[in-house]
Amino acid sequence: MKDTCPGCGESFPANRGATHEYIGASAGCWDTYTQVLARDYSDGDYFKVHGLLVDAYSVQHPGIPGRKSVQSVCVHLIALYFWTVQGVDVPLLVEARRKAVLCSNMFEWLEPPTGPYNLTVKSVMSARNAEEHNSIVKSYAHDVWRKWHCHHDTVSAWAKAIST
Repeated sequence: MKDTCPGCGESFPANRGATHEYIGASAGCWDTYTQVLARDYSDGDYFKVHGLLVDAYSVQHPGIPGRKSVQSVCVHLIALYFWTVQGVDVPLLVEARRKAVLCSNMFEWLEPPTGPYNLTVKSVMSARNAEEHNSIVKSYAHDVWRKWHCHHDTVSAWAKAIST
């Protein structure tokens, strides 16, 4: 039996396990993500792009409109903007996320793009070593950012607002 994740559109084995409060992922997808997170936390070479992994996954799985889901998607989209468009180094994105959270009253629900993504957490899970993992996570982050292209102007405006 298979389940299709409502966030990324990927097919996962049916799973009745845990999900997240506001991230819109199937139990199978969430389980795969937590396995990738465990690998990140257990090896510093994998952890180098951890923030991008969290950004891409969170944006790819927006859930349903609500205060927490809106804030999550918008904060992580802003981080993806700073990394992909402005070239901010991954470790410095922590500060961008912090500033975005402090200004989250300006955020609104952004209608998620339709259709499946090219890359998912399943792609990241397939990495055979840290170098491959880091490369896939970077491609994943770029793919998710591109998929949300219709909201780039809005996210850019928010990013500029938190930078002032």
